[in-house]
Amino acid sequence: MAQTASAAQSGYLAKVVILGAIAGIELLIIVSLLRSRSESHATQAVLERKEQQLRKSEEMFSKAFRQGPMTVTLTSAATQRYIDVNETYERMTGYSREEVLGRTVQEIGLWVDGDERTRLISKLVAERHLRDVEFHFRRKDGVIRIAQASAELIELAGEECVLGVAADITDRKRAEQAVGESEKRFRLLADSAPVLMWLTDGDSKFTDVNQAWLKFTGRSKQDELNEGWIESIYPGDLESYKHTYGKALASRVSFAAEHRMRRYDGEYCWMRTHAVPRFLENGELAGYIGCCIDVTNEKEAKAARAEFSGRLIQAQEKERMRIARELHDDINQRMALLANGIERVIHASGNHSKAEQTRELDDLWKLTNEIATDIQHLSHQLHPSKLHYLGLGTAVRDACHEFSRQHRISAECNVQGLPRDLDEDVSLSLFRTVQEALRNVARHSGAAEVRVELIQDSGVVKLSVSDNGIGFDPSRPLDPLGLGLVSMGERLRSVGGEFRIRSSPGDGTQVEGRVPARLKRGRSAHAAGDQERVPPSLLTVGGEPEIT
Repeated sequence: MAQTASAAQSGYLAKVVILGAIAGIELLIIVSLLRSRSESHATQAVLERKEQQLRKSEEMFSKAFRQGPMTVTLTSAATQRYIDVNETYERMTGYSREEVLGRTVQEIGLWVDGDERTRLISKLVAERHLRDVEFHFRRKDGVIRIAQASAELIELAGEECVLGVAADITDRKRAEQAVGESEKRFRLLADSAPVLMWLTDGDSKFTDVNQAWLKFTGRSKQDELNEGWIESIYPGDLESYKHTYGKALASRVSFAAEHRMRRYDGEYCWMRTHAVPRFLENGELAGYIGCCIDVTNEKEAKAARAEFSGRLIQAQEKERMRIARELHDDINQRMALLANGIERVIHASGNHSKAEQTRELDDLWKLTNEIATDIQHLSHQLHPSKLHYLGLGTAVRDACHEFSRQHRISAECNVQGLPRDLDEDVSLSLFRTVQEALRNVARHSGAAEVRVELIQDSGVVKLSVSDNGIGFDPSRPLDPLGLGLVSMGERLRSVGGEFRIRSSPGDGTQVEGRVPARLKRGRSAHAAGDQERVPPSLLTVGGEPEIT
């Protein structure tokens, strides 16, 4: 029984072990199944997340494709037909998506120049891409615009396609063209201007100069840019110029300055510079634009006028001294002599015979007549009354007669066609020119003969005073003050005339002038019916009228 019980017990344990093993295996299977199910759920979650990300990426790409700021097109590389276009393409071309899908560019007539597109397609095939090419396209409404595009060859679902992007740059190109045309106009204007023009940037460095500047300096544009222009400024004027420029730059205002500048031949010329600031749209200083005007002649003329004024004052004082000396040393002495003679006759009237008294009175009469003649002559020199009352022709002939009598030089006078009502300023200028010319003949020429011609022809009064004297070099003044020739020229030019000297050493001298025949009442010289035809002049000699 004990063996039977032991055997039964052993069998029971074996069953327990077997059942435990089976239970363990089932547990392992269950755990494995549970783990496998869990992994399957995790994998499914990953797949779902990836699918969501893909859908999100597709949505983002679709949105970028449809609503991007640039046109995006997808075409077949083989057939060149549109596969897709975005909304920007529709707005830019005027064609709807439905109108272009499945059609080619040629079929809708988008490209203006078909040959140009063919060349670009060939280049795309060869290089696999295009970058920033420009072309003209025609909108649906027929308006031609300009686009800039790039393209890539890509593969989609085993098919080679062309992905292209483009932007309408018409407005930008027109703006660039307008700026270019404006710059061309400015360049043409600047190079045609007779002044020296320059341009600086915000740092006061030269960025451009015109042709007049280069012609004046004789340097290249490269030599003048940045701070190269400083080499042309006179060193003694540079600091003052920089100070003026710097002060204007600090206040961002225009400025003007005068300075000397070296010319191509090494000479320094006076320049008057005017400059104004340039500003960008945001108010920032872009630089200055300026021009320089050569004022050398103006400076020299101003200096010459100042010198001439000084010499004129000296000449006037000299003339006053001469008149005062004549009045004091000559006329005053003879007037005293006359007074003494009259007093002597009065006191001695009872002690002389009638013949002696007559002779003394006759001498006194002659002295009185001579004094009167000299006073008259001096008066004519100061102001020719005959010019006012009898006209230019008579006054000139009278002056020639007096000149011949006083200096013993033969004076021939030829006056033709002068209007009697010639403007007084014109008459006085011509008369003073004749006086000065005759005075020069007497002082310097050593001539034996002089000829004066005053002729009106075609509304112009022509003056000529010629002599057969020793002549001179016109570049050298005749008198110490050098005012004779200058005053004659200034007188004629003051009434719109011209003046010229012809002379050479040993060959005589000829003074020539031309003045418009302006009349007192504004009538033309041609219309003056009462022209002067060489009437006889009245000369008062010794108190008696004399006809010549």
